Amino acid sequence: MSLTKIVNRTIKSLRKAVCLGIVGAAFLTGNVRAEPEYEITRLSISEPNVNIDYSYPHSINNNGDVIVEYGYFGTGCNAYPHPLGIFLYNSEKEVIRKLNLPADVFTNPAVNDFGNILAESKNTYFSAIYKIDGIIELNFYGRTMNNKEEVIGQYIYNYLYQDGHKIISNMSCIWGINDNTEIVGEKTDKTYAWFPAVWKDGEATILKTPGKAWGRALDINNNSEIVGQIIERTPYAVDSSACMWDKERKFIRLGNKDDTSAYSINDSGQIVGIGREGGYLNRWIAVSWKNRVRINLNDYLSEDSEWERLTEALDINNKGQIIGVGEVKGMANEYAFLMTPIPLEGDLNNDDKVDFKDLAIMANNWLENNTFPSSPRGIGKGLSK
Repeated sequence: MSLTKIVNRTIKSLRKAVCLGIVGAAFLTGNVRAEPEYEITRLSISEPNVNIDYSYPHSINNNGDVIVEYGYFGTGCNAYPHPLGIFLYNSEKEVIRKLNLPADVFTNPAVNDFGNILAESKNTYFSAIYKIDGIIELNFYGRTMNNKEEVIGQYIYNYLYQDGHKIISNMSCIWGINDNTEIVGEKTDKTYAWFPAVWKDGEATILKTPGKAWGRALDINNNSEIVGQIIERTPYAVDSSACMWDKERKFIRLGNKDDTSAYSINDSGQIVGIGREGGYLNRWIAVSWKNRVRINLNDYLSEDSEWERLTEALDINNKGQIIGVGEVKGMANEYAFLMTPIPLEGDLNNDDKVDFKDLAIMANNWLENNTFPSSPRGIGKGLSK
């Protein structure tokens, strides 16, 4: 063996030893916490000569970009929401900029990981995809979009826009789509009862529910896990339950019958939605589920927080960032919030503990790239405010 090969092999062995030594020290500290911690930011703007009465976050992508609608309420006969426009909040740079896009009550804006935006068309009352190199008119109302620029939406029929073509779906309503072109929503039967369903390759499959309960599927992640709600009728009440279906399509109830609804699920299986505080007759609260255990997101508010109550969690990305709406102390209406996880040092797989799994991730990264991950969970410093 040549001297050069001996030296290179020795250096590589030393690097491996140093890597495992450092990682081992981090592992032996036993960093564990029972629950994640968050920084909570109100997504606010200042518009000259205009009082912002409300803000609503429509979508967050995996880069931490949030589409937010701001507006005010009129008076008298005009006492309804007046959108001021669509804004893009970049959580890494902590800046908000107004997009040159129309805002309308029919619009449900969304942003994918490539920065493409689904919003109302400037030229029609329908939706369009706004890209760096142009605009794609859709001729229907878009609901959301995936990273393949596939859009689902509705106008008379339910549609999938794919590869320049508009495909009619036989679903009764469609709500979510993943990057594998699996679409979830609801489908009615001959009695007009509506059931949660998933649509793939032109075929709709009704999802199992207990006792043939009604319901809707609202979101699906890239692991084919689905979340939504079911409606169960009893002699005394109509109960709504947040639920999920795993990739084998097994039905799982997420807690009690007052959990109301699960809106969004990320690829790690973290879920967000809306629930009741203390039972069916009490007020709305923003909730999340981790490992199928419900968490009241208001538990993360400090005593000196500006927030009176977080009322609804609307979306979650793969970094665990949550968007939703809540009530601010001393203000009448609801405003947009962003919750960003505070990293636990050494926790690379987002399970709030440092263990052998993190040890393996760090060692593998070193052996492949001769570097450690730049920061826990892949979150840059700019994301924690």
